[in-house]
Formats: sequence, C-alpha cells, structure tokens
Amino acid sequence: PLPALLETLVGVGLGADAASRGELELVTAAGFDAAHRVLNGNGRTSEEADWAAQHGVHSVNADHVAELDLLERVAARYDRTLRVALRVNPGIDTPGHRYVATGDDEAKFGIAPAEALEAWSSRARWPHLHLDGLHIHVGSQLLDPEPLEDAAGVAIALSEESARRGAPLGLVNLGG
Repeated sequence: PLPALLETLVGVGLGADAASRGELELVTAAGFDAAHRVLNGNGRTSEEADWAAQHGVHSVNADHVAELDLLERVAARYDRTLRVALRVNPGIDTPGHRYVATGDDEAKFGIAPAEALEAWSSRARWPHLHLDGLHIHVGSQLLDPEPLEDAAGVAIALSEESARRGAPLGLVNLGG
C-alpha cells in the first residue's frame, strides 16, 4: 500500500508478487509492467483471472488443478496465453510457528507432486495456458536453510521427472 516504495522497487528492476486484483492494480499503477507481475495466492476469483488475462502477468501460481480450467476459460475469452506454475506441496516440515509453515503434508495450500506431474503431462488439455512452471513455498520467517534446501531438491526432482515424462518445465519458483 506504499506507492513510493513500490516505485522505488520498479526503479531497481524488481518484480511484484500480487495476491489480489487490488494488489495487481496497485503494482501496475506504481509502474510494474506485465513481465514483472506475478499473480499468486489461493482462492482465485474469476475477476483476478480475468484481470491477468486482459492486462497480462509474467505468470500465475495456481493452487489447484481446477483453477487451470478457470484460467483456460478466461484466457480463451481474450485469445491470450497465460503462463502458469502449479503450487506443489512438497511435504517438508519447517521449524517455527505452524501458522507460517506451508509445505508439510497437512498444508492447506498446493497440490501433491503426483497430481502436478499428471497435470504437466496433460497440459495440452489447456491450450491457452503455458503450463510449464512449478511453485513451492514451504514457509515464512525461516531461520534454518535446510527446509529451503530440501524444497530445492524436490523442485529439481519434479522438474527432472516431468521432463522424463515429456513435459519439461521452464519455470521454478521457490517462493518465500
């Protein structure tokens, strides 16, 4: 909500991670172009998907496979292609408060690795999506690098397996 800070970040070439339509509009007004906007967050609304397709984003981090159908419908309406990364829950425990741990087996965000592999292998089902990304976020405020290292290992293994199945990935986002 601080335009002066956002404008400074634009000036040094950073990107913006937005979790709502309002945040997308805020970062756009601050000067972030489509190549520097990522739409993140769970509970994707049709309005957010519509905005992303109409105005453009670098990529969308999808929290579940059903979200791909929503993104496909909206992108088709504008005859656009949206780049999409699937948020995968890697089953990694993190130390610290359980409310900021988002990568363990009980996490409410993301999909299972097997489900992601199936979606990447079936990506032709969504012709208006460039479904070539992986997003992993295991938690916030981590003081120990081990969970992040473990997440990177999972990301590499999933990327290699997806490529082996004929669906190479072009984007890996180790969020957080």
